Amino acid sequence: MTDSACRIVYCIMYAVELFFVGEAAFHNRVKEKIRYVVMIAVYVSVIIPTVLFMDDYFLIELGLNAAIYLFLFQGKITLRLAHFLGVYIFTSAIEGMVSGIGIFWLMTPLKSFHVSAVRSEIVRLLLAIVSAVCTLYIIRKKWAQKLIGYLCALKWYQYIAVILLTMSSILLLVISEVLLEYIDNSSKIGILLFVTVIILLGTTFVGIFYFAFSIYSKNYYLRQNQLKEEIIYSQQKYYRKIYESDRELRKFRHDIRSQLGCLQLMLADGNTKQAMEYLDKIGNHFEKLTLQAFHTGSEILDVIIGQKYLESKKKGIGIIVEGKMSTTDFIDIYDLCVLFSNALDNSIEACERLQDREKVITVSIVLHRKVMFFQFMNPATPEMYEILKQGRTSKKDSQKHGFGVENMRTIVNRNGGEMKYIWKDETLILEIYFEL
Repeated sequence: MTDSACRIVYCIMYAVELFFVGEAAFHNRVKEKIRYVVMIAVYVSVIIPTVLFMDDYFLIELGLNAAIYLFLFQGKITLRLAHFLGVYIFTSAIEGMVSGIGIFWLMTPLKSFHVSAVRSEIVRLLLAIVSAVCTLYIIRKKWAQKLIGYLCALKWYQYIAVILLTMSSILLLVISEVLLEYIDNSSKIGILLFVTVIILLGTTFVGIFYFAFSIYSKNYYLRQNQLKEEIIYSQQKYYRKIYESDRELRKFRHDIRSQLGCLQLMLADGNTKQAMEYLDKIGNHFEKLTLQAFHTGSEILDVIIGQKYLESKKKGIGIIVEGKMSTTDFIDIYDLCVLFSNALDNSIEACERLQDREKVITVSIVLHRKVMFFQFMNPATPEMYEILKQGRTSKKDSQKHGFGVENMRTIVNRNGGEMKYIWKDETLILEIYFEL
């Protein structure tokens, strides 16, 4: 009965560990409390009888843990399953390494009490607790967050290579634990196995880190070149607009003398009403010649927002930017431009779908103590909020679209920030935080 209780506690603790590791790594859990209550009730009601009355319950436990990610996290189903698989392999690797080292140190002392370090459920539970503490400590480190960002940049076939490397390490560790149980003279061989575990631990993580970093670096420079091309294109369109406005202004200045002369004649003849109408036309022409300028603290970002403003203005949508950044060192300039570009694209798309509503997008930039805060507000419908919150797209071709929110979330996580959507008073609010 004690072994069964230990196994039940172990399963529940392992599920909690998987959840908190996923939350710390990807920051995309849902906020509805009712979901957590339902998931806890389902998990406990299934896992307890399963452990008590079944000898082999690995697949059921695995399915329940996968259900946690499907039910309590946001994003596409395939993305949530991929996150679960990555977290599951990571936590299993840490647990295998901690267990291998722990069993090596505890095997000899426990033999004097006629207790098997490999087969004891209590020992397994204690080592799992140590493993959980180590895992949660590691996942919150900055280098671990960077490694997650590198891994997110990999292709599917590169993920397979990482998975095979990790699984082979876990398998060798399990074999090492089993060998320790059946070796009579375990002092020298145990030391050899212990050294093997340490080397295995180092080579596995160094190999994965180097592999992921090399792929990320390659993709990073490709993205930088793509960004430069996009910025040059945006600058060309932006400065062409400035040139056209300047040309129109010079033409207007050339004609203003004759226009003022006409206005003077109208007033002299007492045609006040006609003169006022003519003056309104001149004022409207001045408005068309005015070019909106933005000052966010980043010249490149100013150009991006300026171009989005010109595009949205043609669609009857206004953009207001409030606040300014004193520094952009907290984030890569490429990431910052992609973040703003995707957020504005989503806001413009939402406004385009609305009818009979004022279409204004408000962007707020606030620096409070050591936190940089970005807020994007636009009118929207509840359906738009649900789609964005779940990381889906409202466009018909979902295979080619729907990556904007996912890319934004990846950028925010990679730079140690937080991102969330809020629905309030018929307004969709995107809030993004970065610690400086």
